[in-house]
Amino acid sequence: ATRIGKGLMIRGKHCILVSNNGLSIKGSTKKGGAALARSVMDEAFAEPLVFVGSAPPKEEIPFLTMSFSGVMKSLPQNVMLITKQLLYEETPSTYLVRLGHQYGLDEEPTLSEPVDVSLEDLFPNQRIKHIQEMTLSANLEISSWLEERLDWNGRSNSSTGDFDVGAGFTIKLKPMDIRTFKVTVSE
Repeated sequence: ATRIGKGLMIRGKHCILVSNNGLSIKGSTKKGGAALARSVMDEAFAEPLVFVGSAPPKEEIPFLTMSFSGVMKSLPQNVMLITKQLLYEETPSTYLVRLGHQYGLDEEPTLSEPVDVSLEDLFPNQRIKHIQEMTLSANLEISSWLEERLDWNGRSNSSTGDFDVGAGFTIKLKPMDIRTFKVTVSE
C-alpha cells in the first residue's frame, strides 16, 4: 500500500473466473468453482521467474544449454512442487523438497484422488542416496514428531504407515497433503 496525498492507494491483482457448465477443465470431468480455481491458481499466483543477463557481443555464452528443467518428467496434474532448495549448510548435496496435492477431498472426481509421486523424477542426472521426511517447517523429523505429539483422540502414535516412502522413492500424496523431505543425492 502506498499513500498518495491524504488517501491510501492499494494495488493488487484480481482474477475473475467464468465457466460454462458444459466446459471441461484440463482433462477434468467436473465443472465446479473449486476445480476451475485450482486448475489456474499456479498460473495466477506463482508466475515463473525470468532471469536475464548481459555480455559483450564477442564473448561466448558459458551455458551448455539454453533451457533447463529441474525435473525428469512432468508431475501429475494435481501435484505442485512447492520447494526444491539446496541446503548449503548440509553435506553433501542435500535438498529440501516440498510437494503438495492441490485438490481437496471430493472436490473433483479424478484429481481429488490420492496420487503417487516418484522423488527420483525430481533429480535428473542424480541418484538419491537418502530421504528423510520432515515436518512442514522442516525443523523436526516426522518420526520424532509422531512420537512427541499430543494424543488428542486416544489413538496410538506408533503407526507411521501414512508417512512411508515406497520402492523407487515413491510417496503418496492424499488430497490437500503437503509433505516435506530432506533428499541427499550424489552428483
